[in-house]
Amino acid sequence: MAPVRPASVRNQLVKLDIVDRLHPLIPPLLAQLLFAVLCSISAVVVRSLIDMVAPGAGPFGMIMPFVLVATLFGRWQSGLATHLFLVLHTWYYILPIAGSFAFDNPNDGPRIAVNFFSGLAIVGLGELFRRSVRAAVEDREMLIREIDHRVANNFASILSMLRLQRSRVDDASVRDALDTASGRVESYARAHQSLYRDGASDERVDMPSYLGDLCAALESVLSEVSGAAIRCWIDDIALPRDQAVTLGLIVNEVATNSAKHAFGQSREGLISVKLDHRDSQIVLSVSDNGSGMAQTERPGGLGMSLITALAKQAGAEVERDSGPEGTSFRFVMEG
Repeated sequence: MAPVRPASVRNQLVKLDIVDRLHPLIPPLLAQLLFAVLCSISAVVVRSLIDMVAPGAGPFGMIMPFVLVATLFGRWQSGLATHLFLVLHTWYYILPIAGSFAFDNPNDGPRIAVNFFSGLAIVGLGELFRRSVRAAVEDREMLIREIDHRVANNFASILSMLRLQRSRVDDASVRDALDTASGRVESYARAHQSLYRDGASDERVDMPSYLGDLCAALESVLSEVSGAAIRCWIDDIALPRDQAVTLGLIVNEVATNSAKHAFGQSREGLISVKLDHRDSQIVLSVSDNGSGMAQTERPGGLGMSLITALAKQAGAEVERDSGPEGTSFRFVMEG
């Protein structure tokens, strides 16, 4: 699989809420307390490791980070519970006199008070920050959904106009040109749909969803041209948006050329689309069981020029094999 981008990890962390994740399996208050216990135990373990090297150093030093984590991901109730537990633990087990709430140093009382109220401030600020970020994320996702809806409507309008125009012309070459234009618009529309599926807005496109939807749409259009069927085998890969869209255009171009030129009346057309991750390379294969390119298309024709240009844009090396059993294109990229 392709590596996970830092932006994707950041988006997941921003949305992480332990209460939401455990609901409805665990009641909200119980989920917050359990997360507080987890954060408290983690802080105690880290404190014990520090004491092995520097016993008693900075007794309250490790409280604030864990209180902040508990607040950001478990809400203020979890942060407050973590803070209370860790202050009491530090007071009883770490400050002299260890194992007692008595003070060996008169200054320890004011020190505990200052750290206690500092922790309360951390809980309050952490909760304010958490709510602000969550509200900003929700507003952003609502805006994305609105933009997504409008862009999808624009794509649908363009496709409708192209198909309406196609139905009103008799010239075969014009109809072919309109079919090709429709296919390219369909590729962009499918990439947009995959990119913003369920409000997601990562810069990477889930290729099984994208190419699967694209192949289904192409099959419904190309079956009218040649009756060709399209089969897809796509590995679980996520690619950058621009590269994914370019690969979609390549699939559209090769599949459209195959449907128009490769199949005669005597054979059932089958177009195969495969995308897999091999070692450090990503390989896109588009093949057909037609009569071969040598008899149907000039290597320097417009179709091949477009395919070559798109492959260069995607950063792919093109390998082509054509013969009586069909034509196969392989696009090899670093990945």
